[in-house]
Amino acid sequence: MLGVQALECGHRVIQTWHDRKISVGTECAQAIDDNLNTAGISLLLISVNFLASDYCYSILSRPVIWASLR
Repeated sequence: MLGVQALECGHRVIQTWHDRKISVGTECAQAIDDNLNTAGISLLLISVNFLASDYCYSILSRPVIWASLR
């Protein structure tokens, strides 16, 4: 993420979001959906654990894959 942070600091070229930015009491699934659906560009940093998780692979990556096909 060091490269991403460098872009953020310079000219605010990109804005990052991750699930740790979800506030206490906020519906996690809805917050994730809202951010994925409003993103202009999505970058998934995929690990072996991500691929092993049915939820992450099928639910979280699906909107990003569909958006790339549009």
